[in-house]
Amino acid sequence: MLRLPGFANKKYETNFFVEVRKESAQIYRLGDFKLDIDSQGPPRYNHHEGAKRAGSSRANLSQSEYDWAFAKRALARGETPEEVIRRIAQYRATYKSDPLYYARHTVMKAAKLFRQHSSTENKKDGRRDSKEEVPSEH
Repeated sequence: MLRLPGFANKKYETNFFVEVRKESAQIYRLGDFKLDIDSQGPPRYNHHEGAKRAGSSRANLSQSEYDWAFAKRALARGETPEEVIRRIAQYRATYKSDPLYYARHTVMKAAKLFRQHSSTENKKDGRRDSKEEVPSEH
């Protein structure tokens, strides 16, 4: 989210005023902005941590970003989508009006990305995707 300098973020109890700072002469490109969401820890709640860490150089990640990273890691470890959905819905039960829908939506998107990534990696390695047709020798 882009906030204009001079405006206040009123999402937290304490207003956080946006200001411009020049801390580097470096020119940044899109690829320079990476989210550190693939840590190995379980999903965690970080409500109001953004306000506490305002001076931190670490990116302020939302709980949804942590849920997304958790889903990707769990699927990569071989956990079933149903189990991952259950776990995320359980974590988010008090924070979402429909935690099962939210969890299913998050995990299905992660599973689709995981399948696409796996298919791309298999093609790079010369392996065939299990869903891919094998051309006939005739």
